[in-house]
Amino acid sequence: MAKKKARKKKPTNIADQLKTAINETGLTSYRICKMSGVAQPVLDRFRSGERKNITITTAGKLCEALGLELKPKK
Repeated sequence: MAKKKARKKKPTNIADQLKTAINETGLTSYRICKMSGVAQPVLDRFRSGERKNITITTAGKLCEALGLELKPKK
């Protein structure tokens, strides 16, 4: 029987999408924090999953630093 290829699960919410984008940049937490103005402990707790969500203000700062755009679903 042929093995099925595992599909990458698409992030479903803003927090998951942002974590994926952050991890795919290859940048260090330090660099992302310097670019965005977000405190490193906040980013580290968010990336590790210790903190499940972040404020929309923090998400906006991270998106701006990473060249991403927050927009509503259609």
